[in-house]
Amino acid sequence: MAQAKGSGLGIRCLDHIDFVVRDLERSRQFYAQRMDFSTVAGSSPAYERETGEKALVFDAARVRVQCTTPLAKDSRAAKFLKAHPDGIRAVTFRVDSVDAARKTLESRGANFLGEVEGKPGYQWFSIASPLGDVEYRFLEKAGATSINGTTNT
Repeated sequence: MAQAKGSGLGIRCLDHIDFVVRDLERSRQFYAQRMDFSTVAGSSPAYERETGEKALVFDAARVRVQCTTPLAKDSRAAKFLKAHPDGIRAVTFRVDSVDAARKTLESRGANFLGEVEGKPGYQWFSIASPLGDVEYRFLEKAGATSINGTTNT
């Protein structure tokens, strides 16, 4: 068997997949009642005011799914849903260092979708992916608190 290639990007794991949905309660019921996921985090009121989005994070056996719904018509989630049905907006990889991953991707000609976002302890950036409008995010996360002020368990 071939040995797996090491990650020059410092990828540690798949952190989560972000689905944008019109009906957050329907998604919560689906993951909780049909898929045995637990709700482990939710957006804070400050995050919701800042982004115009509400999010819930579900976990089963360390597999994490984030479902995000728009609260404001000009939010990123609302813009996504204007162009698409409910679906995957981002695949997020956890990395050792956002700076190192970004430098590596720059040297490989990645198409960046913006600058590094977040705050110390929870920073990310995104690149275009081969999956149409799905972005690949690279997240450096220290501890268990997320950008939106929730505590992930």
